[in-house]
Amino acid sequence: MLQANQVATGRNGVFSDSRSVFALAVLFYALIWGVWIVFHGYGYDNGDAYRLLNTWQVLLSEKRYVPSRSVGYIVAEISHGFAASLGGPLLSNLVTVSFSFVGFFALAGIGRYFEIRAFLPIAAAFFANGAAVVDSSTTTDFMIALGLFSAGFYLLTVDEDVGGIVLMGASAGARMSYIFVALITVFFVLRFRERVLRKDVHVRTYLLYLLSTIFVAGLLYLPVWVQDGLQFDWLNSVRPTEQGFLGLAARWAYKTVMFVSVFGVLGAVAGAVFDRKYKSEPIVIGDEAAKSRRTWFFYYCTAIVVFHILLYLYIPNKADYLLPALLFGAFILEAFGFRFVLIGLTIGELISGLVAIAPLKISYEDLDPCVGILANGATFSPHFSAGPLISNEMDRPENTKCGLMLLKYRPLNINGPLPSSNR
Repeated sequence: MLQANQVATGRNGVFSDSRSVFALAVLFYALIWGVWIVFHGYGYDNGDAYRLLNTWQVLLSEKRYVPSRSVGYIVAEISHGFAASLGGPLLSNLVTVSFSFVGFFALAGIGRYFEIRAFLPIAAAFFANGAAVVDSSTTTDFMIALGLFSAGFYLLTVDEDVGGIVLMGASAGARMSYIFVALITVFFVLRFRERVLRKDVHVRTYLLYLLSTIFVAGLLYLPVWVQDGLQFDWLNSVRPTEQGFLGLAARWAYKTVMFVSVFGVLGAVAGAVFDRKYKSEPIVIGDEAAKSRRTWFFYYCTAIVVFHILLYLYIPNKADYLLPALLFGAFILEAFGFRFVLIGLTIGELISGLVAIAPLKISYEDLDPCVGILANGATFSPHFSAGPLISNEMDRPENTKCGLMLLKYRPLNINGPLPSSNR
């Protein structure tokens, strides 16, 4: 029998090599787009990029903390604000890129730990998504949270528990939703040690690790709690509830499909047909210990995917909220041999990054574009539309104009350092 990290020879071995080449080509393509985006402004993210920077400007000029959003994301606010004050959008965007690379290598290590050796196809499926490329190259908090979380998870797998817990808590400080992901992960790691590795893990260890994660995250939310007069009004979210639960469900279903794209769905379905045909020839054969690790990781990935899908049902605003679901969903597909599904999904996402199929024609309220958009109806009218990579380029001039209006002090040159006063 082959060991867990060995690859079968013959047609499967050739296929494995071809998949790696394909994945590297996809990642190189995403890198080219990422480099272009990094050098062209802060990005926008519905104005949140500039709100992060405004928090930094107010902090320096008025010596008080005004959160960029209701819950405040102080990790991103400080990281991006400090970088932008030194090197403008380029340095601020490179902060995001740095966390993206940290997450990339940490996740590869996590995959190896759970006997999932082929990480490149997983990374390709993630970065083939246009939203992932944009969020990894602009001034956002999504990849900061994911990078901290992934690094913390990796440290826990190598028994560096103190650092792992601190980074898990810090990821929750970067994005509120990660407190739940962090707690699920800490519990999973301890349970894995107890049931699979046969280590003694006492109940007090569970309590200590879980409470420590909450404590670290809580420290990062102290500024917004104090700013709110020690009240909890800041613990809220802007949900599109105007059309009731059916409206929420419709938004959730449509935006979820559009996140992976119609091309992505079609590609995954086509891949499933091929997987059904070639499923009897697995690429990797592992011993029982390896299979046990993969099975436990499957349960974990499923929990993370389900959590983010339900979270998005609760607040179906930005499709970026589904990025962790895409990532850990790709882990599931790879771990259990749905490799053609992964390839089909990746190809579909690549196409839809440039041009997408939109099944619905959505009408919006006649509002100032800098205020926001509000959908008020939709009709079935399939048509082609710009994908997220192209729309990011098309919308940049308008987004930059709107973003500058959110800053306390506007730079004379958008590519120059972020000012902290009018001087």
